[in-house]
Amino acid sequence: MENLVNKEDIMQAANLKKFGADRVATLIMKTLRLERVNSVYQKAQSSSSLEFIDKVFAELNIKFEVSEKDLANIPKTGAFITVSNHPYGGIDG
Repeated sequence: MENLVNKEDIMQAANLKKFGADRVATLIMKTLRLERVNSVYQKAQSSSSLEFIDKVFAELNIKFEVSEKDLANIPKTGAFITVSNHPYGGIDG
């Protein structure tokens, strides 16, 4: 199974390859809990778009509610803007 992020990616992004800083990359992976990110991704990666989102939300135990009134304000086609004020801002995307 494919990882979303690995130590080599970290070493390249942080320009650590010239230092041979495998341990630093490992520390970054552990600190940012990127193995957890990889685990969640691996469980959902073969799914279709909406199924992927559903699996990721289920794995992370993320639940949301949208009232019928609010749902009616979202256009069936085209773009829209959402404004959110909650601790899961990264989930909005």
